[in-house]
Amino acid sequence: MFIVLFVLWIILNGRITLEIAIFGAVICGALYLFLYKFMEYSPKRELVIVKCTGMILKYVVFLVVEVIKAALAVSKLVLEFDREPEPVLVRFKTGIRTQTGQTVLANSITLTPGTITA
Repeated sequence: MFIVLFVLWIILNGRITLEIAIFGAVICGALYLFLYKFMEYSPKRELVIVKCTGMILKYVVFLVVEVIKAALAVSKLVLEFDREPEPVLVRFKTGIRTQTGQTVLANSITLTPGTITA
């Protein structure tokens, strides 16, 4: 996390000098310490995220493809003036037990054109 914060600091500054690098390292270190102490952040979580990076990227690619397909389907439906869209409420159970997983699923559904999460 420190490295990500520091790289973001350098990018947002637009240039790199010794003063900017030292000041950025101090600020990023303080922010990292704050996250660790008060926001229940731990380096173990960071390692879990790094280990799951492949799966996260695979999911993002899958989501982008599905959003594009849905956008094309909705566009086709809108441009066909002779067909009237029929709203449907679909209810289903998932095996997702964590709140984070449920939130990611709900946000993914909501991001897809033509859908809402109730």
